[in-house]
Amino acid sequence: MTQGVKPLINITSGSVNIGAKIYEAGMAPTLLISDNIGFINDSFNLTVSNQLPGNNFALPARGAEFEFSLGYSDKQIIPFGKYKVTDYQVRINASAGQTLQVQGLGINYSTKGLANARQRTWVDGTTLLGVVFSLATSAGLGYSVDLSLQNIDIGHQVQNESDQAFLSKLAKRYDAIFKVKNNIVYFKKRENFLTSATTVVPLRTIKFNAKADSDIIDIAYNVSELVNYSGVKANYKSGDDVAEVLVGSEGDNVLVLPLTYDNASIATSEAQTKFRNLSRSNERLIITTLGNPNLQSGQRIRVEGYRREVVDRSWYVIRADHSIDNSGYFTQLQCDATIGE
Repeated sequence: MTQGVKPLINITSGSVNIGAKIYEAGMAPTLLISDNIGFINDSFNLTVSNQLPGNNFALPARGAEFEFSLGYSDKQIIPFGKYKVTDYQVRINASAGQTLQVQGLGINYSTKGLANARQRTWVDGTTLLGVVFSLATSAGLGYSVDLSLQNIDIGHQVQNESDQAFLSKLAKRYDAIFKVKNNIVYFKKRENFLTSATTVVPLRTIKFNAKADSDIIDIAYNVSELVNYSGVKANYKSGDDVAEVLVGSEGDNVLVLPLTYDNASIATSEAQTKFRNLSRSNERLIITTLGNPNLQSGQRIRVEGYRREVVDRSWYVIRADHSIDNSGYFTQLQCDATIGE
């Protein structure tokens, strides 16, 4: 970041530019936006302080929608989507003055019809593409499904939950990411989450060094070997009998999944996903950089200039926290290791 260049928060609600009004009034905004991978709520926490007496805040309407963009005054700011206000608090302190704190969630998670519970039977021969197409279009949403996932037969399925819960279950089974973003239902392999038919997000490189051009302010590499499974077994129905499938190797520590699945295909998918997730959870990378609105969950990154264990592989961003306050703009990335991706 160039010295003297200020981070910017742009907030709009309908036709009103709330961000501009906050800055014009000399108030000090503090913002945290958490961008999560998968069907976990994106969220925001906005705090505005004002010590001017008699200049009351305009309180947001219940269920108001905010749209955020972040960046710097010398560059184009990047949109972060729409959020719905869930609660707010106004506080007055004799020395600190008046403070308004507003919190909310990504709007796609509370609207568009995916949250409604339903009962439905999916017959043999139904593909993942068919499921996503049906549920997305019935909710008035677009859809994007990886080519490698489109023709998977989900088998006979009885849905006794909401559409979003059912899609989350299928995503877990096939080691995919399900997320609603910008009115599109994404059902993607992890490494392809930010890839569309027209856009490919490149592998980003983040530099770590002792010089002024270092991107990284703080970095932590965590390894846990408390549970290190050699393989995962899953049982499935085979005629009148029960058979099993093994992913990984027998070894001394094999995890057996508790359910008996309808067929070998589903059992294999469940075991593969569990084994990959167990492998990923052994290593975690947490990086804090100067604020960069282009860093998002769903990206793969590489690190230059750090330990061999970190730089010899790519990392997958599962959460990106963007925070702006009086000390500046910072981005914290929580990443897990990519396993054969």
